[in-house]
Amino acid sequence: MKKRVKENIIIGAGLVTLSLLLHFVHVLIFKDIHHTMIFLVADIAFIPMEVFFTSMILERMLERREKEHDKEKLNMLVGVFYAEIGTQLLAYFVDQDDRVAICKKLRIQDPSIWNDAYFKRLQQLNSSYHYEVQLAKIELGDLKHMLHEGKNLLITLMTTESLHDHETFTEMLMLIMHLKEELDVRDITSLSEAERQHLEQDMSALYRYLTYEWCYYLDYLSKHYPGLFNTAIMLSPFNKKHQRCSLETN
Repeated sequence: MKKRVKENIIIGAGLVTLSLLLHFVHVLIFKDIHHTMIFLVADIAFIPMEVFFTSMILERMLERREKEHDKEKLNMLVGVFYAEIGTQLLAYFVDQDDRVAICKKLRIQDPSIWNDAYFKRLQQLNSSYHYEVQLAKIELGDLKHMLHEGKNLLITLMTTESLHDHETFTEMLMLIMHLKEELDVRDITSLSEAERQHLEQDMSALYRYLTYEWCYYLDYLSKHYPGLFNTAIMLSPFNKKHQRCSLETN
């Protein structure tokens, strides 16, 4: 850090010295110190305006554009995740969830109902809903195979720099890899009660993450890619479970 500061000071001093030297040469050539000083003072007076326009306006515009570009890349990666493994993984947990509260809310037959107010209600539901996974209703062999098949994609996503700012998505990927390791090191045909409880806790947390990120991804598609949004709704695990979603709570 100190070395970089020292280099900046040397470069700055060199540039200022060069500027003064060129102005001195200008005086020697044209023998007109009066106009040279006028130009020098005018250039110095313009520096604050130049700093304002370059650092506070232009740089912020470029920074905003870069953030939008990064957001676009991020959502493309999220889309790849759900297309390759995320939707299938979410379906495992939705199918075993016999409660209808979240299923009814996330069963979207008419895409036109999706708006900011609807998305806000889903956020509130996600924060209050008790996600629960019953291991007896999960086919662990199929789940283990699916996680193994998606391992390379998960590793690629976890090492993608643009995803590091998306903390919840990164945490979800780490939880998926943790679940994969848990299934790899255990004999899934003879789990102890403690092991079953541990796996159920991991899966319940993953169920919440998957639903949370899925809702955010749908919201992004609804605003930028309506065609892809309609396709995602058609493939929604919540819509495929329409018979259970039609039940009314007492």
